[in-house]
Amino acid sequence: MIEIPCDRDDLALSDHYIAQTKQRLAEQACRIRQLTTAGQGAIEAEETFRGMQRTLSGLRAHREQLVFELLGQ
Repeated sequence: MIEIPCDRDDLALSDHYIAQTKQRLAEQACRIRQLTTAGQGAIEAEETFRGMQRTLSGLRAHREQLVFELLGQ
């Protein structure tokens, strides 16, 4: 397997993506509340929210791997 060097720029980019995803999750939660309050179905919005949560989990795991690799250098 090819080793790809990891640097602090990768970590900063990872932090950026995590922050963006957290913001999008907050916005999606707001949309779900609005739909629910309006008496409309929110099934698709909730499925999207869960998908976004999985994405955030993956981003966090990737960040942890980057930190592990940086500490190993």
